[in-house]
Amino acid sequence: MNSVALTPASSMRSRLRNLAPQPLVSTVGGMMVGIGAVLPWITLYAGHVALRGIDGPAGLALALVGAVVVVLGVISVRSSAASVIAVRRMMVVAVVLIVTYLLVQLVITHAQLAAEPLLLAALGPGMFVAAAGASLMVIAEAMPLLRVTRPSRRSWPARMLTGAAVVGLLVAGSIHLGLAPGHLGASPVLALGFLGAGLAQATLALFLIVGGSRRTLISSAVLSVGLLGLYGIDLLIGLPFVGHAALHAQAELHAHGAAGIDLAGVIAKSAELGTIIAAVAALREHHR
Repeated sequence: MNSVALTPASSMRSRLRNLAPQPLVSTVGGMMVGIGAVLPWITLYAGHVALRGIDGPAGLALALVGAVVVVLGVISVRSSAASVIAVRRMMVVAVVLIVTYLLVQLVITHAQLAAEPLLLAALGPGMFVAAAGASLMVIAEAMPLLRVTRPSRRSWPARMLTGAAVVGLLVAGSIHLGLAPGHLGASPVLALGFLGAGLAQATLALFLIVGGSRRTLISSAVLSVGLLGLYGIDLLIGLPFVGHAALHAQAELHAHGAAGIDLAGVIAKSAELGTIIAAVAALREHHR
């Protein structure tokens, strides 16, 4: 019998292909929750005093549950036991509930501290990193619903077009995630919208990278069309649900016409337009 010896590089690629993406994504989410608990949640006196999540019992509990999810995710990579999956999902639910509660409390606390101008209170990145990690955990559990599979042998045009869609999603998503903290003071609804849009785009990009189906390409195009539509409405008449402070800022931007179109917005919307074109073209290649 003929045998073919595997090189270390090919052996490593074979092992990576055999790894299930769902527990890996959940593990990354657990790591992000733990990192978010350690990072500052609120800073005082222009950043000289940092209040971290692990400084309180709720933050410690969040870090502990995140660590448990990491351990269960590592175990799930090689073990598909129903008991392990059930416990992991219970931990994910616990993380989502804790993060949701703490995020609401953080917004309230920040508003109270911001009323004292001498404190120079500002939001830190910790809670947002933890919220992104919790969202990633939920995304991991939702992967079977979108039928995410291992990468298949697609034609080079389809691969290139899918790669272009991934780039567009990541560019627009990173801009939306970067805009979220700065809008929290003026409009929590708008900040959460940026956060949700960024996470959704990053999620779809991840699904496409690990081998997303036609449904993932369609979802990417539909999301990009929706975000472009919201941006157009915002430029023309403004969004009615963003809060009084944000509406005042929008009114000033609209009064200056084209000045309301910032560079970040142009880049994000161009990336979303590119995502639409690439996703539609990739879908056509799949039909051939």
